[in-house]
Amino acid sequence: MKNESMMKEEFKSKLLQAQSAEEVAGLLKNAGMDESKAGQIWNEISSHRTEKELSLDELAAVSGGADRDWLTDGCAASVEPDSWCGSNDSCHYWDVTYTHEPAEVICPNCGAYMYLNWVDYATRPSDDIYHYKCKNCGTEESY
Repeated sequence: MKNESMMKEEFKSKLLQAQSAEEVAGLLKNAGMDESKAGQIWNEISSHRTEKELSLDELAAVSGGADRDWLTDGCAASVEPDSWCGSNDSCHYWDVTYTHEPAEVICPNCGAYMYLNWVDYATRPSDDIYHYKCKNCGTEESY
């Protein structure tokens, strides 16, 4: 089975053009994906359709954001009018979990983005407010 989060833009476009759950199931079958998700995908697409068709970025956001790049695309709440998000790792609107909040801190060791690693105020070793950890090489920094 193909990885569902790795949908090609052309396939997303075909899903947007689908007119029924049966058509979505047919597209999934032709793509070698699990047809049992057809109803769920159709409900997500049809519940968010308006007079204006969704863009491919909006489709990715409302479909759970599994293939979204948090740093460049923002979160799923970004396409919903009057939405906001107060979470650093899980979405309140969609079934998606981000791996901690990406920070604007670059790892001095490998150059990758470091992620905010929340520290319990009662057990933290010093007065550091922010503690960052690099998921790539494990380097830790505190500020």
